Amino acid sequence: LLEKHNFSQEERENCINVINKEAERLKRMITDLLYLNKLEEGGVDMKMEDSNVYRVIGEALDVMRVQIQKRGLQLEIKGDKIPKMIEFDSEKIKQVLINLISNAVKFTEKGKITIAIKDNKNDVQVSVKDTGVGIEKEDFEKVFDKFKQIDNKLKTEKGSGLGMPIAKGIVEAHGGKIWLESELGKGTTFYFTLPK
Repeated sequence: LLEKHNFSQEERENCINVINKEAERLKRMITDLLYLNKLEEGGVDMKMEDSNVYRVIGEALDVMRVQIQKRGLQLEIKGDKIPKMIEFDSEKIKQVLINLISNAVKFTEKGKITIAIKDNKNDVQVSVKDTGVGIEKEDFEKVFDKFKQIDNKLKTEKGSGLGMPIAKGIVEAHGGKIWLESELGKGTTFYFTLPK
């Protein structure tokens, strides 16, 4: 097909690269959608075991560190020491953290990302705060809706619109809650809890 249109070799390669990239994006979207449907139907197995919150945060940051550095963002980790291990699925909570940190990077042009841990009586609260563009109050609910995306004023690459609904599904499957606070021009903080 490409040969019929007299494209140069470079143009052909560019077309093939675009097709491959879009095919990968579509594959990721289908995988995410299937996973989200399983979460909503309670069909995802949770590997609940005693885990360390700080260790899982460290693993999520290992995945995201290059993106954070490319943006030139500062990183801060602060909060309470958790007196003991708590029970959760560490791989799935790592996925939640990667989604939250990825969003923070995507919407923050300069400044820092702060990850904080708070030890409450009945749960552990984790927050991911950025100094980015912020979200309008009327858009708060859209963040957790399937395929809804908030306008990204930084014009970075758009995702599938499923990352935050998946994060919500995972947190709720643990019996926790997830929510956000934000102010336009001043950044956003996402919070989630893990019951003890």
